[in-house]
Amino acid sequence: MSVPQILTFPTPLRGKPSLGKFKQARKRFSRLVSSRIKSIKRYLLKASRQHYFLPKAFSDLRRASAQNEDIVLASVISGFLLVYACSVIAVEFVVALSNATYAMSEATDVDMGLLLLVAGPLVILFCMLLAAATLNFLSLAVMDGANRKVYRTIRTTFKRALGAASRLTSAWFLLGIVHFARMFAVFMPVYLYVKWFSDIVVLSNRALIAVSTFAIVWLIVGLIKYSLVPYVALFEPQYLLTEAFGRSRQLVNKQAVVFLLIGSLVLSVYVFGLYKLCVLLKATLGVGTNLLFVLGLLAGIMLANGAMVMLYRKRKLARS
Repeated sequence: MSVPQILTFPTPLRGKPSLGKFKQARKRFSRLVSSRIKSIKRYLLKASRQHYFLPKAFSDLRRASAQNEDIVLASVISGFLLVYACSVIAVEFVVALSNATYAMSEATDVDMGLLLLVAGPLVILFCMLLAAATLNFLSLAVMDGANRKVYRTIRTTFKRALGAASRLTSAWFLLGIVHFARMFAVFMPVYLYVKWFSDIVVLSNRALIAVSTFAIVWLIVGLIKYSLVPYVALFEPQYLLTEAFGRSRQLVNKQAVVFLLIGSLVLSVYVFGLYKLCVLLKATLGVGTNLLFVLGLLAGIMLANGAMVMLYRKRKLARS
């Protein structure tokens, strides 16, 4: 009688993992890292396509100006000449206005302050109309170049700019009223609290900081949401001025908010640097730099206006 044999199987080794498992783990890790890098690249590419940054806006502005360079150059030169003339005759104009109101006051026995109160807004309105016509001239020339319009002349463009000057001025007035109302709604409760209720209700420093931060953010949000109202009033005359505010809110999204915040910061730095440069030149050379500051400020305003036209065109094409 034979004894049955017991079959034994080799047990798996429970020591260090083999070299093949290391290679597999390394491959899995490299695939994971490469997939994460590709997803980050896709996200950055998508964000760059969605957002509109200042270098891209200035590049589009340069190309649009090159397509319509004669009218753009005419608008820039006319703007500089107008501002230079206004800067030169500003003092003489104020003196002449004061003398005229004084003579009229002596002739009619009307208070001179009342006459200045009537003449002052008229002068401001006239200056705003001139500024609106100048900016309209530049904006229309840049937009025509961006849209590759063939039939355009300096005369027709300037005629369109003059025709839309009153509409743009009205949009500026409405914007001023809206922002003044928002500032009134923010600072009036603060004034009432400081005047009447500061002894009754005592707020902590954290509460005051939180309220101030909320008020400032609310004002900045209002400035950003309605920043395209002048351009809607210029390029979309089918909208009423009251409807232009809703259209501006529709065009300004989170991508435009980033552009406007960065643009405002860059413009503020430019104005501050220009002011410091004028102060330095005045201290070293001893010459007046007021005209230089005004012309430099005008150059910054024109560049900012061109960038805003490009932003408006970008957002309008995205929404259409």
